[in-house]
Amino acid sequence: MIKNKLIEKSLIISFQIVAVYILFRQGMLLGWLRVAIANRLDKICGLKLSKQIQAPLFECLICMSSVWTIILTFSFDIRLMLLVCGMNTIISIILDQEYHTSK
Repeated sequence: MIKNKLIEKSLIISFQIVAVYILFRQGMLLGWLRVAIANRLDKICGLKLSKQIQAPLFECLICMSSVWTIILTFSFDIRLMLLVCGMNTIISIILDQEYHTSK
């Protein structure tokens, strides 16, 4: 029963992360904020470090797993982060396939 709760929790978190990821895409509700943050980070940190900071915040669905799991749960649960990462990896593959077949 405990494992089912963990899987349910990780699914909910994964879907929340996917929502954040999509909201920050170009043309979406927070796309303008993504550009503003990226430009500011580029000026402050330089391009290389800026990309490394952006990835777990809103650029890479898989990278977002750890940071956003901690933010959304206010805890550091490795098992939960790994489950969310696995789910986000699967979702990322599906989204990439959908993107490439729609072109």
